[in-house]
Amino acid sequence: TWRPLAAENGMTKNRFDKAHLLEVLTGESSFYRALHVLIDRQREGLQENSDVRMCDLFTEIGRVQKRIESSEQTIQSARRSSPEAFAEWVRSPEVRNILDDIAELITRSQNLVAECLLIARAKRVEYQHELGKMNQGRRLFASMAPTENGPRYLDARP
Repeated sequence: TWRPLAAENGMTKNRFDKAHLLEVLTGESSFYRALHVLIDRQREGLQENSDVRMCDLFTEIGRVQKRIESSEQTIQSARRSSPEAFAEWVRSPEVRNILDDIAELITRSQNLVAECLLIARAKRVEYQHELGKMNQGRRLFASMAPTENGPRYLDARP
């Protein structure tokens, strides 16, 4: 969240300082590093066929989506509250370095997500093929079973 500058600094309550922007962006950089690791673990889980692990990772991905939305809202509120200062801060070398780092992490994460999608699609095709073989076996078994017109009993009890 953004915290306003103190009134004794001569700034209005709706403006934010560069140091706080750096603090928030550093936190965002750390978050995107953790996200990259999470997506890499997801890829490994897909490759290993670890269904339980995948359920945990997909749950975590849901929380990450909410966190990304929150981050976007925070940055947008800072941009709206003091657009001139925000534009100046974004041009500073310290902020640019952090933003470039975040952009690189996002690009690498997008590449991992694309790889995960390819693996997941291949698994889906594999699962559909297995399901088709199971259905074929079930139909074959049903066709070989004797047909009775009378009632069926379990354990020979009426």
